[in-house]
Amino acid sequence: MPTVPRTKSSNLGRLYKTGNSQSPHKKSPDTVYVHYTKNRNPSLSMFYPEKVHFKGRDHKTAEHAYQFEKAVHHDRYGTAEDIANCDTALKAKQTATNVLVCNKSWHTKKEQIMSDIIQARYEQNTRFAKALR
Repeated sequence: MPTVPRTKSSNLGRLYKTGNSQSPHKKSPDTVYVHYTKNRNPSLSMFYPEKVHFKGRDHKTAEHAYQFEKAVHHDRYGTAEDIANCDTALKAKQTATNVLVCNKSWHTKKEQIMSDIIQARYEQNTRFAKALR
């Protein structure tokens, strides 16, 4: 099974014109900076309207999946269902603000959950995978 290349997401495309190689970030040899905006690589956004199947459930966007997992992790099952039923990723994120992140275990798991969601997107969505190549 192929794995998604290791990247750091950024919106530097909003700050620098396309083709400008200057960046405020120091690049290491093993890091690829991914630039996206609404008009440049939009499929890389967590808000991109592309279904992702994660942990036995279909989600409208990767953001829906992430916020759903956050709510479930904090035993907020009603909020998780509200997130799943949101029409847009922005509404899902806004709905998740009701989840108070006071559980320290979330901070140790959230990066792995995000990584797993990105891996699922890479395996399931051709447009996302092509944008990373």
